Amino acid sequence: PNETIRFDEIALNNGLGYDFKTGVFTCPLSGEYFFAVSINTDKMRQIVTELVVNDHVMMRVHPASRRLKSNQCSPGIITNLQIGEQVFVRTPIDQSDVKLYGTRKSTFMGFRIK
Repeated sequence: PNETIRFDEIALNNGLGYDFKTGVFTCPLSGEYFFAVSINTDKMRQIVTELVVNDHVMMRVHPASRRLKSNQCSPGIITNLQIGEQVFVRTPIDQSDVKLYGTRKSTFMGFRIK
């Protein structure tokens, strides 16, 4: 439970806020940020994930595949952050038996708006 998902393939990390070893983004510069998470599960499975800002669940991402195809869900949020505040994606319950598709199919991204 409450296991942080590590997105270990990094396309861009300006400001070096994302730590691929922990899966946590630590805000390097105060401001308004946009974050989105895209979760893609394997066939006939479902998973519950949460986008968390400083231990507060901002949204749940719950793709459920009921067919023989994978399923994807990609919501986003806008939030104000101060230097040192943290953002990450986690599973709130044990779901170790569910496979997430990687290789750009499950992603976590964010950027400073202003």
